[in-house]
Amino acid sequence: MPMGEAEGLTREIAQVPEYILRAIIREGEPDEGTIRRMLPTRHRHLAAEIRRRLVGGPAEPAAGAADPAGGPEPDPAPAPAPAGFTARRPAEPPAEAAAEPPAGEAAPAPAAAAPDPARPVNPVVAEFDELTAGGAADAAVMDPADALPATGEHFAQYLGGAAEPIGEVRVRRRPVAGGARIELTWADPPGVAEPVRIYRVIAADGEARPNPDEGPLALTTVGHGYVEAEREGVAFRHYQVWLNAGADLRAALDAQPRLVGEDIAVAPVPGFVTRVSQGVVEGTWATVPGYAGIRVYAAPAADPGPLEVPGNLLAEGVTARGFEHRAPVRGAAMRYRLVPEVEFRGRRVVAAAGGRVAEVHVPAELAAVELQLCERFTDAGGDDRIALSWYAPAAGVVRIYLGDRSPAPDLSFEQVPEEALARDPALAPANLVGSYAPGPEGAQRDERVMWPAGLDEVHLTPVTVVDGRAAVGVTRVLQRVAPIRDAALAERGAGQLITFAWPAGAAMVKVETAPLGAADAADRVFRGELDEAGYRRAGGIRLRLDPFGATVTLTPRSIYAGRETAAEPTVLAYRGLRTYRWRLEPDPRGLLLRLWCSGAEDRNPPRFQLVHHPTRLPLCPEDAAEAGAGVLRTTPVEAGTGRALAEPGIVLAPDALAGGYDAAAAGPAWLVAAGELSRLRPGQWLRPFILDGDTGGPAAAGADPAAAAAAGPRRILVDDAAVDTMHLPPENWRS
Repeated sequence: MPMGEAEGLTREIAQVPEYILRAIIREGEPDEGTIRRMLPTRHRHLAAEIRRRLVGGPAEPAAGAADPAGGPEPDPAPAPAPAGFTARRPAEPPAEAAAEPPAGEAAPAPAAAAPDPARPVNPVVAEFDELTAGGAADAAVMDPADALPATGEHFAQYLGGAAEPIGEVRVRRRPVAGGARIELTWADPPGVAEPVRIYRVIAADGEARPNPDEGPLALTTVGHGYVEAEREGVAFRHYQVWLNAGADLRAALDAQPRLVGEDIAVAPVPGFVTRVSQGVVEGTWATVPGYAGIRVYAAPAADPGPLEVPGNLLAEGVTARGFEHRAPVRGAAMRYRLVPEVEFRGRRVVAAAGGRVAEVHVPAELAAVELQLCERFTDAGGDDRIALSWYAPAAGVVRIYLGDRSPAPDLSFEQVPEEALARDPALAPANLVGSYAPGPEGAQRDERVMWPAGLDEVHLTPVTVVDGRAAVGVTRVLQRVAPIRDAALAERGAGQLITFAWPAGAAMVKVETAPLGAADAADRVFRGELDEAGYRRAGGIRLRLDPFGATVTLTPRSIYAGRETAAEPTVLAYRGLRTYRWRLEPDPRGLLLRLWCSGAEDRNPPRFQLVHHPTRLPLCPEDAAEAGAGVLRTTPVEAGTGRALAEPGIVLAPDALAGGYDAAAAGPAWLVAAGELSRLRPGQWLRPFILDGDTGGPAAAGADPAAAAAAGPRRILVDDAAVDTMHLPPENWRS
């Protein structure tokens, strides 16, 4: 091989990245195909020469060299290896094992493990290491051999005019050790036929005018790439690539430049730090002139979706220097990314992805919840249920316990271990009716639970649990009081007696009365309260009601911690009671029957009949049908004169009755004539009765006060004023 050609190959091999040459050497004796696959595209033509130099081959004499004896030429000295390239050496005998240290002495600490030179290295892994470390890998984008030491003065002045791009420029930010670098690449624009093509790269801090003579010249090259380290303190870098093309170098330098393309690289926001306080994440960053705005994206770290979506963009709490964001869920990690915006060519440009994502753990703050709503209601099926409502805590699962008692008071004083809950009977697992997952802090949570059968009083306790710790909230107590059933009102002597089945869950029954027909609750008069023990001792509720009628309201009640629970009231309409009395008095003409109303004059009295019986006291009007018994005829007579006011008859129909005996004695009476008495057998029992249909029916008229008022009061005739006149013995008959 000619000397010049060998030197040229040596220079080309020196351009192969060192890490690739090392990987080829570690392969041992690779064939040409393996070496070709490991080489970059532009160096693959060197595969045969690298194999020859690595594993040996026929020697090539140097130009002009010959053996003077004409015999076989000696093997030439091996050609010098390129930088970083070491030919395979003959195998060396293995080294003897190192002597063991004397007894009692510690073995020396092993040195840091070095890469095994005999173990093959994947070229992709090696290339990535080199790429992220910078250095020789930059040559893959910007070959230093393509650079021209030209300045703007070597080119013809740009005369202006349209600067429409004739190609495309691509900018990429690539992270490397200790920072990042900006890679700018382009291709030969289509339609350019000139063989000599010189490219100028203009790189400016901020927006630059489309003029190659004004912007900072970063590189003049005949290649197709440019690399620079990312600048600090700059919002964005503006890159322009201009082409000077011509038939030869002189023509290219004198030609008018044409814009291949332009692009910008927006730098990530520097100095981004975060801190957390009481569930609020605060982020700050260094201010850099040139940013038009900072977008902040936030999402839970567990969210598998992309971070930079509109739904994750913080709409409030963001300023030019920082942001504040209340994490939706505590006890979990949040991800935050800052995406800057810049103004370029009259429009806003958002930085491409590449800014650091800050992952922040938001500590869970354990706090007890309070039941905002805790009420009993009846559903459409008639079943009792409990409506609950609370605001979601900052973190943790909310459990609801329901039982017949409250937990120990000291559990609510401070946080307790989760396992301590089961030791309290009120918080036993059997009383757990619901466990609700965390939600957004402050969100209202509404739930419904069944009222347990067999309980008239329930205790509901909310408990928040976070990471094995629990906070017990305030217990709410609900009571269920059944309404009164089977209520009955009866007359008992001078008063009334109300009886019923004692309502379940009631601690007492409140008694109120009002005038019959009064519908306003303000008209009610409190008459007292009776507990179950007092009710059973008295045999019911005993009252003295208005004889003209009254409304009785019975309300079962129960009170816990000052909060009253009442059932639907039961209303009894008492019609009232008019009591009439009578007396027989001797008169020269026979017997006078006097009737009066107790308490007050009655202008609408009932009708009466006077029944006699020979052997006993008549008990009802029907006794008149027995043998020797009957109904006596009476004649209404005027007081004082004794003048008859009507014809004799068996029905007494007064227009009014006086209120009391004294008034009755001075008023009309009914005469039983001596002739009427003479036809009777001596020794008779006499007793008047109110005619059927005029008594008024039962004492109570149900729960309808209007119907009771329309029916009027009941009427009874009592005998207490006539006990000594009811019987006429035979010995007194003649007189």
